[in-house]
Amino acid sequence: MKLLLLLFLSVVSCSSRANLREEDIAKICSAYELQRRKGLRGKSGILGRYGEVMRKHTVEYGSMAQGAAHLASYPGRSGLAADRRPPAGRNKDRKPKPKRNETDASDASKRRMRKDYEGACYFGLGCFDNEAYGLGGLPDGSLVVKSFCRIYRRNERTGIRFTYMDVSAAVQLIHEPTELIVIVHGFTSESYANWVIDLMKKSLENTDCAVVTVDWAQGALGSVPYKQAIINSQLIGRQVARILFKLMDLTSGKISPENTHWIGHSLGAQMTIYFWDYFSEISGGRIISKITALDPAAPFYESSNLFLNTSMAEFVEVIHTSSGTGHGTSYGMSIPIGHVDFYMNGGDSPQPGCLAVMGPHCSHSRAQLFYAEAIDVKSPCTMFSYSCMGGRAQYEADECDVESENWSAITFNHTQNLPGRGIQFVDTEAKSPFCVPVEQVGPRKPKIKDDCNCVCP
Repeated sequence: MKLLLLLFLSVVSCSSRANLREEDIAKICSAYELQRRKGLRGKSGILGRYGEVMRKHTVEYGSMAQGAAHLASYPGRSGLAADRRPPAGRNKDRKPKPKRNETDASDASKRRMRKDYEGACYFGLGCFDNEAYGLGGLPDGSLVVKSFCRIYRRNERTGIRFTYMDVSAAVQLIHEPTELIVIVHGFTSESYANWVIDLMKKSLENTDCAVVTVDWAQGALGSVPYKQAIINSQLIGRQVARILFKLMDLTSGKISPENTHWIGHSLGAQMTIYFWDYFSEISGGRIISKITALDPAAPFYESSNLFLNTSMAEFVEVIHTSSGTGHGTSYGMSIPIGHVDFYMNGGDSPQPGCLAVMGPHCSHSRAQLFYAEAIDVKSPCTMFSYSCMGGRAQYEADECDVESENWSAITFNHTQNLPGRGIQFVDTEAKSPFCVPVEQVGPRKPKIKDDCNCVCP
């Protein structure tokens, strides 16, 4: 209790924006939220009505930083104390301000006024409400302490564990300007999954980078429903944003967004929405250099028109393997959303080597295997792609009119420099090595029977 009181007094005594740190406001919000849930709202709470004022401004101005800055900007006042009422008798002739009409309030304020509004704030991550992005729920707060990352270097292959609250262990491994690779798993997976470890190792073989794997298994595994996993991914996306922001600062720019590459599978790919949203806010609009989206999740996202796009990185490449326009249910996005979209064997499920009876899961996971082989320095060939003038419809009809100048390839760090853009097609074998010799690259779409794993004439 004494700690919270001292913390509160330190915040309200601030006299300028520079002194009002977002981390301090996060603590105020977290403490206030705890009191609210315990029924200590109002004068009986440690924060009293100042906590309510902070909440009001946080919601109304869109973020804690902006809300706090607004409070701190009152001339002659100090931070949250700006909302204090003047002593009796002062300004007695002043006309009272008219009450603010709900129609004049921002959308966030309108949600705040509703009885079904719910919100939660977390240290260094800002506040969440139950209607953000149309998701209708709040992240699991336990993920604040249960999620973690590991950083790997060529001379540190076992990985050092750290969290968004304390990145000092990661900073100790950064001694020069370094490319940062962030690998994020999806639903029902974890950072120790074989494909994550494989991508980590192959990334380090390509370049002397720093690889950070993000583990949010507690919010995506076991009995966690898919929708709740989506909601939880908001919190994890903000954590990664905070990690990158801290690394930029504590390494004196040796880690930078302009040299950061995000690799995510399924929900780990769509998580870039929340990462980008929060990172652009706290960094002044900066974006990372590259996103590799491995079969980004379709359920909820495609129907709600909310998904990652080309504004979220300098270059966005997407690998589609279970778009669902063929056999089975869609796990992955079917529409093109990147600067270049690779439709592997047309992008549908089942992929060659996956039986139809397996459902789309096998095809969904194929994106991990394809990318791992494509960036393998020991791979016997390159995964070249081609485009059809008539797009996917022409490809599906086996009538591809190839655009000879619009070609590309799936690579570790050269794809953005190749001429191909838009929809690209990559044909593969049914098993590793998946790539085909360059002389065989072109329209040769195999037709897979529903009841067997064979190529039909």
